[in-house]
Amino acid sequence: KRRTMVKLLIIDDDVTICDFLKSFFSKIGYDVSIANEGKQAVDIVREKRPEIILLDVKMPGFSGLEVLQEIKKIDNTSKVIMVSAVDEGIVIELAERYGATGYIIKPFSLERLEREVFRASPHKETYRKQIH
Repeated sequence: KRRTMVKLLIIDDDVTICDFLKSFFSKIGYDVSIANEGKQAVDIVREKRPEIILLDVKMPGFSGLEVLQEIKKIDNTSKVIMVSAVDEGIVIELAERYGATGYIIKPFSLERLEREVFRASPHKETYRKQIH
């Protein structure tokens, strides 16, 4: 039987990164949406309820941490993985406190990102139990 596609939202003000990741994750079977700034991201979360979200920390307008808080108010079940060049303890700590599932430092390997997304996927319950 065909499983329903997992909805993935990529939020980054860098359009090139968004396009690249959209193409990569679409090819391996995710239903991918893109947002380049916070307000647009929040609207997409409201409308589409993505199960997994990749969220950049540094963006114009709303910061990634502000967007994270808004997302969690709308849908507390979505798994948000922060992706950022910011490697500061306080930022990582706040992301965790606000409900982020993971934090990946840029530049990252595609394999690592794919593994984190796969691990956060809702149909991976059995896979997750084996790991933990």
